Amino acid sequence: MTEAWREIPVSLVRGCRLGALAAVALVVLWAANGRASGFDDAKQAMAAEEQGDLDQAVAGYARAVEDAGFGAVSRGLLFAARGKALAAMGKFTDALKDYDKALALAPDQAVIRFNRGNLLFGMGRYDEAIADYTRAIDLDAADAAAYNNRGSAWFAKGNLESALANYNMAVRLVPADAEFVNNRGRVWSAMGEESKAREDFAQAKSLDPEVKTPLD
Repeated sequence: MTEAWREIPVSLVRGCRLGALAAVALVVLWAANGRASGFDDAKQAMAAEEQGDLDQAVAGYARAVEDAGFGAVSRGLLFAARGKALAAMGKFTDALKDYDKALALAPDQAVIRFNRGNLLFGMGRYDEAIADYTRAIDLDAADAAAYNNRGSAWFAKGNLESALANYNMAVRLVPADAEFVNNRGRVWSAMGEESKAREDFAQAKSLDPEVKTPLD
């Protein structure tokens, strides 16, 4: 049985980085021990996940993480990859356990912090999500998506000033991202700054006509 997942407006949170995680994992695993059986298991698991076969993905990651030839960072990335697959299956408690194991092994991997932050956000654990996004930003100060998602966590907590500050940073880093601009417009609207909100919604539409604003 899957657990309840908090309903989140899709545009508010930039999704988990499966592709980035997979790429980092493959590079690190190959450097660690490219001929190990665990490397093949990891490749097969990633391929299964891309094809939507999450059961096979989880099983493959479970085999790969047992390879004694991999170091701490390699195993951390594998636990994180399995956590991502478990979350996609709705097994959020198990996913969180894997992310916790991942960060115990590889605490300085920003992609793991970011993905665990998204999981915690979805579980309504906003303070913990903010802490993970903050650490991801500490590790990569140019991570616009982490600023955006931290802004969304502050927004969910009702702290509009902090939300605005984070959305401003996201937009400053990637001004052409329609979702970031749209999210900032939501905060302006919540603050009663309707003129600024409309400006952002119009800008978001000009950047991406498909983006859904509160004015649609």
